[in-house]
Amino acid sequence: MPKDDYRKRFERLKQVQRDQLKKDTILPDTVDEVITLLDELYPERSPSVEENNNRLMFRGGQRSVVNFLLELKHRSEM
Repeated sequence: MPKDDYRKRFERLKQVQRDQLKKDTILPDTVDEVITLLDELYPERSPSVEENNNRLMFRGGQRSVVNFLLELKHRSEM
C-alpha cells in the first residue's frame, strides 16, 4: 500500500477514535474503571504487515501504559 494511502487511513481512524471518545466516553469514577477503559481503547494486537515502524512504536507505547497500570493493579491485589 502506498505511504499516502496508509497515512490517509491512519488519519481517518484517528478521527473516528476521537469522535467515538467524544460521544461515549465519560471520566470513570475509579482507578479500576480507568484501567478497564484504557484496556478496551488500546487492546493487545498483533502487528499488521501494512503498519510502518512509527505506527508500531506508537501503538506499542499506548499499550505499554495499559500493561503498566494492569501490573500495578495486580500488585495491589496481592
